[in-house]
Amino acid sequence: MGTREYWCDWYDVQGRLLDGFDKGKGDGVLLVDIGGGKGHDLQAFDERFGAEGNGKEGVLVLQEMKEVLQGIGEGDLDAKAMKMVYDFFTPQRVKGARAYFLHHILHDWSDKYCHLILKNIREAMTPGYSKLLIHNLVLPDTGTSEIQA
Repeated sequence: MGTREYWCDWYDVQGRLLDGFDKGKGDGVLLVDIGGGKGHDLQAFDERFGAEGNGKEGVLVLQEMKEVLQGIGEGDLDAKAMKMVYDFFTPQRVKGARAYFLHHILHDWSDKYCHLILKNIREAMTPGYSKLLIHNLVLPDTGTSEIQA
């Protein structure tokens, strides 16, 4: 990420996520970071919108492969964040969360696999309540550098 802002610095978190959050739905899960690596985005979100930041004490879930989760050191991720082993090609285990977040996931997969990833999320979402947040690069059809691709 370098010095770039986190998504929660420019996205209307309060108006689009927190204002409609209902702790009684979806086991109280506010945000599921799917394929979230070591939890950098989840940590930034929690620092800005945790209980003191009007996060209403919603559950935060980091979903990743077992090997990645095992590589998270003690104290590297807030203890209240729930770590969950997950393969995004399988049905989404968290049902009815307020938001499902994908950061730089879809660009690595062909349309066939992106469709499967998104289908699994859609089937877990609660219509009219759950949100899908995709933070990805959109590249032009031509003239893309190797670094971007």
